[in-house]
Amino acid sequence: KIHVKEQLPKILGGRATPMVTNCIVAELRKLGPRALGAAIIAKGYYKIKCNHDEAVSASECIKEQLQESGNQRRFIVASQDVALVRELRKIPGVPVLRLHGAVPQLEEPSAESRAAAEAGQDRLLKASDWEKPKLPQLQAKEAALAAEAAKPRRRRGPQGPNPLSCRKPKMHKPEQQQQQQQQQQ
Repeated sequence: KIHVKEQLPKILGGRATPMVTNCIVAELRKLGPRALGAAIIAKGYYKIKCNHDEAVSASECIKEQLQESGNQRRFIVASQDVALVRELRKIPGVPVLRLHGAVPQLEEPSAESRAAAEAGQDRLLKASDWEKPKLPQLQAKEAALAAEAAKPRRRRGPQGPNPLSCRKPKMHKPEQQQQQQQQQQ
């Protein structure tokens, strides 16, 4: 047995909130005493409104929740239902958590998820609509900077000695020297 509330943050490496819909809880109740423990645990989870007047199967409810928004709320689905997992792999950006024995395992991203991620990366690498008019100006500015950098710098010629390292010449007072010369004469 796995305590989902405790194990989910450890598996995902961050904060996670287990969620169910009313349809899922209703299906667990219909299964009777076999799923009584699961129904009691599911009651303690956060409930998402699913807009179904009458309860539909849990897999249908989950598929509708994810297809309506394209998984904008970033749900991670934990299910052992093979048919549901096959349908969810068609929706890009839906990670699936499955149990292999008592070990929970996060499946690899589907081909649709990988394609959507690559398309998003390509879109980020290309210039956006507002950048396209400014692109020629930026290219011209960059070319001017490159030309200026390629231009050879003017070399400075040899310089004199450092004035701070040289001894200062002694300053003689010219007036005193003249007076001394006149007195001697």
